[in-house]
Amino acid sequence: MVLVALAGCSGAPIPGGGTGDRAPETATATPAPVPDITPTATRTVPPAQGPTVTADGDIAPGVTARGVVDAIALGTAHRAALAERDLTVERTVRVKYPNGTVVRLNETVALSADRQRLHLVSTVGDRTVERWAAGYDLTREVNASEVRFEGTERRGGEHALEAAYRRSFLSLLVAADDARVTRVGPDGPAGADYRLTANTDTLRESGSPFGLDPDPGTVSLYVRADGLVVGWDLAYTARELDGTPVAVRTEVRHLEVGTTTVERPAWFDAAVAATGLDATATPR
Repeated sequence: MVLVALAGCSGAPIPGGGTGDRAPETATATPAPVPDITPTATRTVPPAQGPTVTADGDIAPGVTARGVVDAIALGTAHRAALAERDLTVERTVRVKYPNGTVVRLNETVALSADRQRLHLVSTVGDRTVERWAAGYDLTREVNASEVRFEGTERRGGEHALEAAYRRSFLSLLVAADDARVTRVGPDGPAGADYRLTANTDTLRESGSPFGLDPDPGTVSLYVRADGLVVGWDLAYTARELDGTPVAVRTEVRHLEVGTTTVERPAWFDAAVAATGLDATATPR
């Protein structure tokens, strides 16, 4: 199964694939709004981390000192930098409600170089969902003190991190077509050479773990000179179905590219025993 693939025509990779989405998709906390501290839309470009880039020509594939001039070229270079290399993708989403309550999603997926094995961990509050996929698929859900296992002998569908990555990646590159380009300072992501920061129009962050309707905001892309998009930050105000505004911060990072180890989780034997899955059978 090819898991590093084009997303539309962008050349953007899908970092992982798997069974039906069992990652948390809705937050359980919905505090009552407090109008006098309602979050406001983020349209102020964050301060620069380093000196502004003024060089002529490309500083990375599809990128100049004016921003992303060729989103397809950058997406293709990003895919090439990850091809046939194991890696870890991390996403953190923080949603702040008007009364100060913060709901946080932490999601990590480790992928083998051949994309045949993945280990995903997704946590919101007291609920953690883990998936181990290696032809077959095992899921372990811990909700407070309750533990539940599920298993299947085949893989299919996609998980929340993959959906968010696949559907929003190209739009983020396009949004940076008129970005302020600076060199990444010492407090930036390791391995990134440039930060591209821009205002965005209405974001459509598909696969949002909280089902929110985003308003305009800002995006910062962290790009390596060879085109690897080390990660990105999003900041925007979104609204729930009842119109309650919330402040959202999303961070995505590609880590341990070429050095990630994707091994069976410690709960593998317990999951096999609980589900009756024949993990020695030839994967389908």
